[in-house]
Amino acid sequence: MNVLVAGGAGYIGSHTVKRLKEAGHSPVIFDNLSRGHREPIDILKVPAVVADNRMADLAAARATVEVVGPGGLDREGAGGQRG
Repeated sequence: MNVLVAGGAGYIGSHTVKRLKEAGHSPVIFDNLSRGHREPIDILKVPAVVADNRMADLAAARATVEVVGPGGLDREGAGGQRG
């Protein structure tokens, strides 16, 4: 399953990405690095979109779609419900 992890370059997010990857999922990191770091992205070797504070919302959305690819994201919420 493709999973977008907002804040995936921070402490909690990077550990979440690591566990998702170990479980066979395909995590994609979305982070502005305001509190996260580039190192987890490089170490985990997963696709990432790094948005800075000057990046327009539309540009960030387009970059995310390009990284995720044609399959898109699975929108499965808590409790296994699809949203």
